[in-house]
Amino acid sequence: MKTSPADLLKSHDLRVTEVRKSCIRHLQKSSSAISSTELEKELKGVDRITLYRTLISFEESGIVHHSIDAAGQKKYALCADSCDSHKHHDNHIHFHCNSCGESECLDDQTPTNLKLPKGYQVKDVQFNVMGICSNCN
Repeated sequence: MKTSPADLLKSHDLRVTEVRKSCIRHLQKSSSAISSTELEKELKGVDRITLYRTLISFEESGIVHHSIDAAGQKKYALCADSCDSHKHHDNHIHFHCNSCGESECLDDQTPTNLKLPKGYQVKDVQFNVMGICSNCN
């Protein structure tokens, strides 16, 4: 069962507002990751700056994560329940379809562990695969 938007916001210590609840509802019903432009079209009457700040606060608190598609556009998807402001647990592959432009999280496809040279510290990792999705193939 999906967590209600209000409960999700409260569990991440964020203020419950109509804009935030609407944004979460659209992310929950989306079958793929969506861009801020797509969200802005869905959330009629929400200005771009408010949406941008909302997505930043969601990402910082562990509600959403993003991937970058082939066109360089950020696409957002809900995080796993175990994510929080200290640690994201969304190390999975993101598939971007070159035909329809859809982006989806392949939650069961995890990359192997990275072995970085001494002195390197990971801040963010993007695992992207480009190709043709099953709907377009």
